[in-house]
Amino acid sequence: MPGAFLAFAIADPVQAGDVAARSVMLAQAANEEPLLGAEFCLYTDNDFALAATQWGYGNFLINRGEVAQATALITDSLHRFRKRGNQSFVADCLASLGCLALIRGDIAGAHTIYQEVVTIATNHNLLEVLAESQSLLGIVTLYAGNASKARLLLEECLRFCLEVKNTDYLARVCMYLAEMDLWEGEPDQAAHWLGQSLTYGAARKRITMNELQRLFVAARLATMQGQYQLAAILFGLIETEHRRIYYVYRGPMLPLANVALKRVREELGVELFDKAFTRGQQLSLAEAYATLLAPTHVTDRVTQL
Repeated sequence: MPGAFLAFAIADPVQAGDVAARSVMLAQAANEEPLLGAEFCLYTDNDFALAATQWGYGNFLINRGEVAQATALITDSLHRFRKRGNQSFVADCLASLGCLALIRGDIAGAHTIYQEVVTIATNHNLLEVLAESQSLLGIVTLYAGNASKARLLLEECLRFCLEVKNTDYLARVCMYLAEMDLWEGEPDQAAHWLGQSLTYGAARKRITMNELQRLFVAARLATMQGQYQLAAILFGLIETEHRRIYYVYRGPMLPLANVALKRVREELGVELFDKAFTRGQQLSLAEAYATLLAPTHVTDRVTQL
């Protein structure tokens, strides 16, 4: 069972994929074998092992852009956990399906799913799940047009995240607070929250949906600040990283980014834009996080405007 989760820690994407896929194959094979003796404890529960492994691998596949297989695996895991009555894992599977709805631009579907997740977490006192999922409910509420409700959800989620002390959740809620401020035309506040997100979120060795969204926010912030060359570099990086996952993200950040990209291209002109965009295409995520997206670099830009 741990193999699908171990894959997230492996730097090489091919090796990580092989480990995760093999983990699912082994879990599927084990589920067809006779049960082990009671002395093996949790490992006697092949159905749980299969459901958990499929969910883990499904999340891995989401971040590789392989959404059809991810959807099938996670949906099967959800059915298994519903039968078992395991509310925590039901909420985890639903949250993954909500992510899939969000990246394909199904705001109404994502809102319905995340509302169910938050309800489960609240009813069963699952603070960790609440900290992870309420930020997602908040951002889809924003995209659905209710900015005041969205801010309340995000600010409350920030308190939950601080309570559970999970830096990944903190990085995401701060990123969404930055998106909230961009939505409301407040670049200084957006820079503050993006800087916080970058401080909490360790640089990843490969792209994830969270990282892609954070790059969208960073590029749009640079555009709003009039830092057009920086924005062009970031858009070049986005192009490279989005291509790695087959341009799978079709969520609400994409049209907003495309509007900003058009403005940057117009402001810089063809020659300057192409030069900066190409530079961004040649950057790695690690290089970008160490330089252009270093937290102090982001927040210091506020004082230079």
